[in-house]
Amino acid sequence: MNNWIGDSGVTWGASGSGWRTFAKLSSFDRPANTFVFVDEREDSINDGYFVTDMTGCKGEGAATTSGQVVDFPAAYYNGGCHFTFADSHSEIHTWRGSQFRKQVKIGSPLQLNVPATKDTLPDLLWMQDRATARL
Repeated sequence: MNNWIGDSGVTWGASGSGWRTFAKLSSFDRPANTFVFVDEREDSINDGYFVTDMTGCKGEGAATTSGQVVDFPAAYYNGGCHFTFADSHSEIHTWRGSQFRKQVKIGSPLQLNVPATKDTLPDLLWMQDRATARL
């Protein structure tokens, strides 16, 4: 589940400064553009929520310049994964970067909290645009 939804107390990246946490359905201003559930890679699962780091995000499609990949989404569907949004629609997004498309290695945990690279920035931006919104 998206860390920006509910009251988990987790506001990763930029200390949550300037970013909205959605505590109830009426707080969504863009329900069709905010994901609630995502398929997380099995070797990335370490807790009950999926963290999208907002550090470096300018918002609304502006280029991300920094940040990190905290949790990794799955790539089970032709190099993509399933997202379910607050308005109840779902979609499969295909990842552009090779780091997001790596094959799962059983018994070998994936390194989490890695700095964003040129390879991961487009995918991180896609998730940032759909994880939360500016206050």
